[in-house]
Amino acid sequence: MESIPINKAASPRLVEISAGDRHYPSRLLESRRLRAKRDRPVRLYTWEGTNLELLNAEATIAIVGSRSAPPEFLAYARQAGTYFARRGRVVVTGGARGVDLEAINGALGAGGRAIVVFPMGLESAEANRFRERFESSLEAGKLLVLSQQPPDERWRARAAMARNQLVVGLADAVLVIHTGLKYVPRETNNRQASRVAR
Repeated sequence: MESIPINKAASPRLVEISAGDRHYPSRLLESRRLRAKRDRPVRLYTWEGTNLELLNAEATIAIVGSRSAPPEFLAYARQAGTYFARRGRVVVTGGARGVDLEAINGALGAGGRAIVVFPMGLESAEANRFRERFESSLEAGKLLVLSQQPPDERWRARAAMARNQLVVGLADAVLVIHTGLKYVPRETNNRQASRVAR
């Protein structure tokens, strides 16, 4: 494990976590072994001083869903975060607005713990805004923020998809709350379906 100085003096140093490190998530190594993957395990980054023990917590659940979920689904996401936190599970999510953020708020509001996986580097403006907003939870060891992207990497759609794989890889179970997809009845023909999808 190596600390990497970053450019902004006000920001904490970054810690790089590789597959040989004691804190590297055993769930990621196990899933690679089961899938007989030969590619290199992803390198992870987090802020120095945060609770690395969360990476190998005894029980985890990913709570994921749409950024634009209706209010009743957002309330459900918060309730789910609260419910699982009170039962000792670490909530894993992507940190986006909508379902992800409500699940985090529910878990932390209940005194629980959470892991957030960002699709951008931890030197990015978005990551630093998030860090400032949740500083007390980070300092208390209740929240861990990760990224597999280089520190100064900006948001890209491809990175968001890779982030989703990491969220699922860190979890024992996954709860999907509102995908944002439109329902298309089974008997709908292709032309009708394409209109619904628009």
